[in-house]
This record gives sequence, C-alpha cells and structure tokens, in this order.
Amino acid sequence: MTIEYGLLTPQGYKPTVVRVVRLEPKSMVFGKNTIVQGFGVPDNVVSQNDQETYFYKSGLIVTFNKEDTEAVILNFMPPQPDRPPASAAPKR
Repeated sequence: MTIEYGLLTPQGYKPTVVRVVRLEPKSMVFGKNTIVQGFGVPDNVVSQNDQETYFYKSGLIVTFNKEDTEAVILNFMPPQPDRPPASAAPKR
C-alpha cells in the first residue's frame, strides 16, 4: 500500500489531504466481479497493453491483470469532476 499526501486546490495547497491510496493486492483478493459488485459499473473502461482499467468518478481507478480476471492495482483518490473548472480551461 502506498499513500500520497498533499493536494493543490483553487483555495491553495492542502498538505494533510490524502491524494492517493494505492493498493496492490495479493492474487485472488479482488476479482473483477467483486469490483463491480462493490463499486458498480465503471464510468469508463480503457484497454491498454492487454490490460483493462476501470475508471469511477468517485475517484477509484482499477487495473486488471492481463487475463482480465482480477485487480492488480486499486487507486483511491478524491472524486473526479465531470469537467475541469472554468478557470482551468485552456485559453483561446
């Protein structure tokens, strides 16, 4: 398990906010069905390098093994906005 602290927000830097909790579970702990039963249908699914990754707006990102049967990495972070704030949008 890895825990990262510190988050830059529009209100300034928050050093005590947990930014990411990363779990690398042992084999057979979090099967794909367990993830869906526990967290629901993902908001987005991406396949890259023969690995599928589930994205949840609630802040969870799950990467599965190449056999697509069990989670190898779970990243828990603050909820993700649908769109970046207007002040962060690129200027034209």
